[in-house]
Amino acid sequence: MPAAKGAAAAENSAPRALLHFALLLLAWTGAWLLYLALQHAWPALSAGTPERVWWLSAKLLIWLAPCAFVLLREQRSSGRPWAAVLEDLGLGPGSLRRGLLWGLAAALLIAGLYWLSLPLGLRVLSSQWPEVFGAVALLGSLQAPLLEELLLRGFFQPRLERGYGRGAAIALSGLLFVALHLPGWYFQGQLAQPTLWLPLSLSILAIGLLCAWLRQRSNSLLAPVIAHWVNNLAASLLALP
Repeated sequence: MPAAKGAAAAENSAPRALLHFALLLLAWTGAWLLYLALQHAWPALSAGTPERVWWLSAKLLIWLAPCAFVLLREQRSSGRPWAAVLEDLGLGPGSLRRGLLWGLAAALLIAGLYWLSLPLGLRVLSSQWPEVFGAVALLGSLQAPLLEELLLRGFFQPRLERGYGRGAAIALSGLLFVALHLPGWYFQGQLAQPTLWLPLSLSILAIGLLCAWLRQRSNSLLAPVIAHWVNNLAASLLALP
């Protein structure tokens, strides 16, 4: 009987996870609407520290707080030790070394591909490299990969895998990664430009699928965080004028 209940819970976890994500996306759209409304009253919100604080607070409140509530409720009802919960999130110490190795291997691959894409002059020297690779920039650029990977590959992907299997979980994780960017693209006017959002969507999907595969392959959240972080840094370098 307990085994049957466990199987049923695993089967239901995936549909519940998709519903959770749909509600998250709705709330994230609301955060964009509120941001744009407040921007008219307080123009300083759209630049610098106020903007960074706004979006960090929104991500913690909308993305991670509900996930933490779900994890706490599940842990209390199941009695699982917190070590097992952390392992399920990809934060177990046992998989740390494996995650680091896979993450560094993916980072080298991503960096190499971007290096080949850079103009020769930019490869050799750019006065704007410190803007991308300075200590402050490096730490600031870690925020998005860390939060996005914790949300998608830490919380959602294991639930999708339990319900739909590994292959479907990887595919859905990549698609959810694209969907997470849609409200921002819409309100920034990028969805009105197919030549802009279509290749951007494909690149986001590609890195999302890679990060999902790394999460499954390494059983660690560290691997996708490293790959995602290096991808964002490389993309910033490629965007330099």
